[in-house]
Amino acid sequence: MSEITSVVFDLGNVLIDWNPRYLYRKFFSNETEMEWFLKNICNDDWNNKHDAGESFSNSIPELCRLYPEFTDLIKIWFDR
Repeated sequence: MSEITSVVFDLGNVLIDWNPRYLYRKFFSNETEMEWFLKNICNDDWNNKHDAGESFSNSIPELCRLYPEFTDLIKIWFDR
């Protein structure tokens, strides 16, 4: 087994172009609804908490309790 000697942080989408819109476009019928969801439910503040170490196993159930009508869409963030 090899030893890990380096870790690469991809800050600013340099190596991997990550954007939740790529995923959520498959689940919304129009851009306006998707943008509302990403601005108000799974927003940048919520995502930044994960970058700072918050676990999805804590944050997803919490967000689902706040917005139960969006439970399936919230869970997609991690499941997909």
